[in-house]
Amino acid sequence: MTQQVLGDLEGLKEQIRSQGKQKCDQILREAQAKAQEILAEAQQRAAKEKELILAEAQQRAQRQQKQLEISAELAERKEILAVKRELLEQAFAQALSAFSKLPQEEYQELIKAFLEETKDPACQQLVISADEERITPEFLAGLSKELDWPLELVREENPRLTKGGFLLRGEKVEIDCTIPTLLQLDRAQLESEVAQILFGDL
Repeated sequence: MTQQVLGDLEGLKEQIRSQGKQKCDQILREAQAKAQEILAEAQQRAAKEKELILAEAQQRAQRQQKQLEISAELAERKEILAVKRELLEQAFAQALSAFSKLPQEEYQELIKAFLEETKDPACQQLVISADEERITPEFLAGLSKELDWPLELVREENPRLTKGGFLLRGEKVEIDCTIPTLLQLDRAQLESEVAQILFGDL
């Protein structure tokens, strides 16, 4: 009887050990499966994050490249405008110099045209630079008679007159017809015309 009971106990213990091992194996398999699932999900998230990081990096690089291109283009335009402005200034300086060097006959024709356009009986004096030799009393006398406009020739030291042209002066009025002033008045239109000649469609 005692031997049978002992045998039954051994069988029970063996059954318990077997069931325990099976349970442990099942838990282990489930844990491994869960670990694989978690690892796969982590790998997927890492892959997506990597794609996002690479995409953002590429977008930043493209934006930086675009900004560099825009900056380079603006710098090029600024340089071109500076060169154009310098060339225009040179053109006007040369024009101003050319007026001061006009032969007497051409200069007198220019002065005559200016006076015809600016005739104002309120002015009785034609003021020119003290160094101006191309405008003579004889020339002005003939022009005054032709225009029916009595004008007195006056020479004076005046910085405004050094580049040519004249001042028309009366008791209460003075008209600046110096070459620099006349060029400046028409500069906007002249710049457009000169720029078209110099640069065309550039």
